[in-house]
Amino acid sequence: MNFFENQKNILQILTSICQDFNLGSYISSTVVNVGYEDLNYILESSSGKYFVKIFQNRAKEDINRLISCILKAIQGGVHHPKFYEGNQGYLYNKDDLSLCVLEYVNGKSFYDLNLKPSFDELRFLAQQSALIHQMDLKPIPTYNQWALVNFVNEYNTKKSYLKKEDIKFIKPLYKIFGQINFEKLPHTFVHGDIVATNVLKDKNNKIYIIDFGVSNYYPRIIDLAVIMSNLCLVEDKNETIYRANILIEEYQKYTKLSDEEIGLLPIFTRAANALHILGVNYEETKNYTSKHSKENTYWLNQGRLGLSQYME
Repeated sequence: MNFFENQKNILQILTSICQDFNLGSYISSTVVNVGYEDLNYILESSSGKYFVKIFQNRAKEDINRLISCILKAIQGGVHHPKFYEGNQGYLYNKDDLSLCVLEYVNGKSFYDLNLKPSFDELRFLAQQSALIHQMDLKPIPTYNQWALVNFVNEYNTKKSYLKKEDIKFIKPLYKIFGQINFEKLPHTFVHGDIVATNVLKDKNNKIYIIDFGVSNYYPRIIDLAVIMSNLCLVEDKNETIYRANILIEEYQKYTKLSDEEIGLLPIFTRAANALHILGVNYEETKNYTSKHSKENTYWLNQGRLGLSQYME
């Protein structure tokens, strides 16, 4: 955030956004301090509140790809905050800056609420996952460090940042995961990151799925594994398994999983937990300002709990 604000006058930018998107007069803005990618603001103007996503360290083609995927997801019925269109379209570009403006959801993420979804909410996430997987969308491939299919490569790149107690659990999983033939698994368009920070609940208990930054054409069980690695995960192992079964049973009302997919789900889920541990240890080493942050601690604890509960 400091780098960005040293380069740009945020007040001037947000004032220009209000004009470009016909949002009225600028009143105030608040930084949303959650997430490892992009810079997010809640913008308040004379016409209401809006969510502004400022893209960081992304190529223009990747940004256009992301917006295109979200727009198609919304058109397909996925519960995502709507986009606003300005004079330049859905994407605002100025110099080296790119951003978009979205509907402000009057609520909080499950991470901010410090809650896990109810059984009915898990069923809804299963329905939304099935809906995403039915989309006829195969975007241009792009690499993302948080994408589950990249676990082996991320481990090879970042294993030196792991603590010894984490390596003893993650290294055997790395060997198993590396032997999986992904090409034989059914592929669809997937969100790839349906976790507590990316699922919002508004004041009317409506659920929104946000942040398609990891979305791609991947094995479809990735979305189920990622949900299981976090939103199904509670301290009681038996309840965790029960919640995971609710998710899988609801999903299969819309799309039938193969026996191979069901058999691989625990491995994919553990890999998702391991990827969180890898990513956080790397972020804490390379970016000291995030060291021991609340979010980092959350993901480390979730990763370790998940690895212990989903052990074969």
